Amino acid sequence: MSQLPFLGRHRTKIGAPQTASQETLTYAQSLNAHVLGPGDLAISEWQAHGLTLPDLPAIRRYRLQRLREQLQQRDYAGIILYDPINIRYATDSTNMQVWTLHNAARYCFVATDGPVILFDYHGCGHLSEHLELVDEVRRARSWYFMGAGHYVPDAAARWASELNDLIEHYGRVTDASPLIAAILKAAIGWNSMGYNSLAAKK
Repeated sequence: MSQLPFLGRHRTKIGAPQTASQETLTYAQSLNAHVLGPGDLAISEWQAHGLTLPDLPAIRRYRLQRLREQLQQRDYAGIILYDPINIRYATDSTNMQVWTLHNAARYCFVATDGPVILFDYHGCGHLSEHLELVDEVRRARSWYFMGAGHYVPDAAARWASELNDLIEHYGRVTDASPLIAAILKAAIGWNSMGYNSLAAKK
């Protein structure tokens, strides 16, 4: 990305052109609520009622296994998740949950027989470093208008190309195993590659 021409008080303070320092990243990682846990007060109250902390790794394994069982039953190569609730279920990863309900800024590819790859907003990879079932975190490609503007077709083509490479490498691509798309508009860029897109909320 080219350098923005604005200097002084008009310079960009938030956005993709900004790269966080290692000190900033370390500090952000220390504030990750999922790593910090619910806090001593909540834990003491639970203990007073004979409750224990849930086994989060076991819960994560169960959810991912259940998702993949559904994919296998339908003979699907994998699934692309955009809804932040679905991403949370499959990976336990969260980031800007309300904002990403209406901005397609992060998504996740879960291969039926392969890795879980999270595509997150720029500079947010540290939010999922504690998740043992997320195999890789990549920078998301935004191809909605507010993220790509008039370059939506080009952005969609790059998005489709990257995911196509993943499916060819990890998927079982046949006429009987169409890829599920989380959003119907995700069909942009896929038709020329021979994929069928289905609504994941079906």
